[in-house]
Amino acid sequence: MTLCASCSKANVSCPVYPLDTQSCVAYSYQKPLFIPLKTEYYEAFVDGSKTEELRRYGPGWNETTCKVGRAVVLSKGYGKQARVSGRIYRFKKKHGSLFGSTYQAAIKAVYGTLDIEIACIGVSNIGALQT
Repeated sequence: MTLCASCSKANVSCPVYPLDTQSCVAYSYQKPLFIPLKTEYYEAFVDGSKTEELRRYGPGWNETTCKVGRAVVLSKGYGKQARVSGRIYRFKKKHGSLFGSTYQAAIKAVYGTLDIEIACIGVSNIGALQT
């Protein structure tokens, strides 16, 4: 079994290793992406019922800032009391009109339109925040 040099995970569980070992090493030195969430969404990530976060595509949420393999900190709001760590395992840019009806309703409620690009950030390996 081959292990990732950076995160020491077997190649079957590391989100980056088989594709790009250099990036995986680089991500271990990159500051985690901070994602503040409403309580209901934070709790859904923690209990495993949610694995993807949607944000408006732009300077803060794009292929550069949300690279697969990058560590994230999911926070209940902006306070420091409830935070967990995770890792981006998937990123895609998608037009708001191409989502299913449930996501479309949420996008329209937040942004007022479906005529926008959305960053879909898949987060896995949710666990206790390492200090």
